[in-house]
Amino acid sequence: MPGVTRSRSDAIQAAATRILTDAGGVEYLDNLSGDIRRAALIVLYKQLQEAESIHYDTARTHITRACRRARGQTIPPDRWGGKRT
Repeated sequence: MPGVTRSRSDAIQAAATRILTDAGGVEYLDNLSGDIRRAALIVLYKQLQEAESIHYDTARTHITRACRRARGQTIPPDRWGGKRT
């Protein structure tokens, strides 16, 4: 896809982190009940979508990633590859 670069993705991720922090952080979201939490997340997705002019699914991905990073969870690297014997 033209125009999708690492720097653009990093800018979107920074905006997602800022929006999450402005909303009260991941601690606030974790203390909400199921339906209220989903509604709050939808609001965050739409805020990021409007702020960065991106697709809704992209906003979901970046907000979810910001939540994981705020909790200290990271995505483990792929297990394939390695040295040849």
